[in-house]
Amino acid sequence: VDARTRTGSESVVDASGVSGAGGAGFAIAPGVSGVTIDGFTVSGVVNGVAGIHVGEGSSGNRIANNIITGNSTGLVADNDDATAPTIVERNRFDSNTAPGAASGKAISIDEITAGGDALGLVIRENSFANAAALADFAIVIDNEGPEAFTAITIADNAFEATTHGVLLVGIADSAISGNTFRSDFAIELSDGRSAGVVASSNIAIVANTFDAVDSGIRISD
Repeated sequence: VDARTRTGSESVVDASGVSGAGGAGFAIAPGVSGVTIDGFTVSGVVNGVAGIHVGEGSSGNRIANNIITGNSTGLVADNDDATAPTIVERNRFDSNTAPGAASGKAISIDEITAGGDALGLVIRENSFANAAALADFAIVIDNEGPEAFTAITIADNAFEATTHGVLLVGIADSAISGNTFRSDFAIELSDGRSAGVVASSNIAIVANTFDAVDSGIRISD
């Protein structure tokens, strides 16, 4: 059942007390592929990795129809095969603001959690919100490595006014399309903070709706 509008009960993974470097409500081990996590409420991870953690070297996983709320980070994801993308769809990310290194981010990926590179990730038809206004971006793909993350699709998502939208660093051959942004800052493309970081390139930004945003598309270095 689509978690964006779901009102009935579902199975709850209460990870209260889960913390530390490997802490997660659900964890897909590195290199494991073809896993589906569908129809749960996942909450309670504090000072851990995320409500859901997809390990490096994985591909072809599906995270769908979940309510992911009250964690330090909602989802840490990776995918290593563009022909078998990991799909994140129809989830509701709400108030993943518990204490932690990446607190405030609904979806977070970087060169460390990805084990160097990431390709073939589809994030579509999700909703992003917080209980109170927050300065962090909902989706942060922050690649400070020498090789670009590629084949990333962010499509048909809804970003409410209580969260910023999408921050991309070191991304190529990817697309942001059909999303609705009601946040102060919608999309930011950056070349990162470190010397030697690959520049972002060939990113299609198409048919998005910017509703009362302060900054629609920002390009920084």
